[in-house]
Amino acid sequence: MSLTTKRIYTEKEMCYVQDTLYVLSGKWKLLIIFSLCNGNNRFMEIHKKIPRITTRMLSKELKDLEANKLIKRIIHDEYPLWIEYKPTTYCLSMQPIIEEMIKWGKQHRIKIKEK
Repeated sequence: MSLTTKRIYTEKEMCYVQDTLYVLSGKWKLLIIFSLCNGNNRFMEIHKKIPRITTRMLSKELKDLEANKLIKRIIHDEYPLWIEYKPTTYCLSMQPIIEEMIKWGKQHRIKIKEK
């Protein structure tokens, strides 16, 4: 679609966008997903890879992501007990969205730096 083509969005489509924004809201959820997809599966590994996130916020966001079926919390019943987090197949279905966000963000950064 070109910039001159105007698209009219339906009320139902706006609801779908609202649902997506609800699931991915905030500045941490996508960064947590990035960290998980890069192999950081333990709480402290994730925490170390995301600058300035508090442990309290990380815990809350992990619970939200699990409630929305984007990650799976796996408890290993060994001694010592340990927990890991894994992205679900459903989470991985967001890859095209994330790729587009990266592409747009890169273009935006270039645009803003133009004089």
